[in-house]
Amino acid sequence: MKYSLSVLIFISSISLGLPTSYTEKAESVPNICESCLPAIVKWGGKPHCAPAAVSNSLVWLSKNGFPSLQPFHDGNEDENQARLVNLLGEVMSTSEHGGTSPYNVFLGLKSYLAEKNVKYRRMAAQGLRKVPSFVDVDADAVTLDWIKEGTLGQSSVWILVGWYKYDSRTDIYRIYDGHWMTVVGYGRNRAGREDSNILIVHDPAERAQRKNYYPTISILKHGTLADEDPTSSDQLRPAVSALSITGDVVIKPGADYGIIEAAYRLEF
Repeated sequence: MKYSLSVLIFISSISLGLPTSYTEKAESVPNICESCLPAIVKWGGKPHCAPAAVSNSLVWLSKNGFPSLQPFHDGNEDENQARLVNLLGEVMSTSEHGGTSPYNVFLGLKSYLAEKNVKYRRMAAQGLRKVPSFVDVDADAVTLDWIKEGTLGQSSVWILVGWYKYDSRTDIYRIYDGHWMTVVGYGRNRAGREDSNILIVHDPAERAQRKNYYPTISILKHGTLADEDPTSSDQLRPAVSALSITGDVVIKPGADYGIIEAAYRLEF
């Protein structure tokens, strides 16, 4: 029996552990800017980081076995993908000031895949953010290897990064915003050197300039993660073992830390 390269890679990851690096999709997965085509995307695209991040994966899939996932073909590639971002924003209930919750991302994604008659193996998550019951929650904490595995073959993986301010007096990291990115590979830095702590991401923020980024993922060793509301006491959780995204990545102006709140996979 013959297998495709993607299937062989996936089988290898199960039987022999993850490949030390995986960069095959880093250049072929699109890298849309959520707000660079404001005439096409509602509200100028500003709150559409989640639909944009997911659209990167769907456009890649449309060229790798699932052509129905990109229904727009009457403009250039950027315009066509911007139309897809706008459509996903509608089905994912993106709001002007609240963006898109993980719960609504998956409700919309499931509906969209069903409409296009696309069969997938499962949707999965790590982290504490609420998702629909049909999404398998593999762990409450996000792990780097789980993210890496999600890049292999035809599967897709996205991360939800929380932008945090840090108070050294109280050792508290307080979130004030969030942002979605598409993970397209891992294990090599910008210079091509192997590094097991590197992810390769596509960041849909306009400030990211539509290029590959190669952030280092490190583990926090102290402190407390806190909700934005300073009066909230039920949203406190230990920061120990949380994943921080640093180095070759564009941190939102005003943030002290980018911390991976959750990670999500669409698996084939």
